[in-house]
Amino acid sequence: MLDSWKEVGQQAVKDKIVAAADAFTTADKDAPSQAAQVQNLILQGYDAIVIDAASPEALNGSIKQACDAGIVVVAFDGDLRQA
Repeated sequence: MLDSWKEVGQQAVKDKIVAAADAFTTADKDAPSQAAQVQNLILQGYDAIVIDAASPEALNGSIKQACDAGIVVVAFDGDLRQA
């Protein structure tokens, strides 16, 4: 998945479709770590977040905050569900 993201992201940057296609991972790949990471991306001012969610429901709060901040959130390799 990260290799695919790197390949597509680099091409999108090269084609000036996006300004950056940074990849971030969490060491333990659990929902609380991902939620904290989403919070950090919101604070850093990202315009869009593509996420492979550890849990479709566990990230609802942070995903809602991102959407409320006008950030586009896309689920990669899964879906996100509202509880």
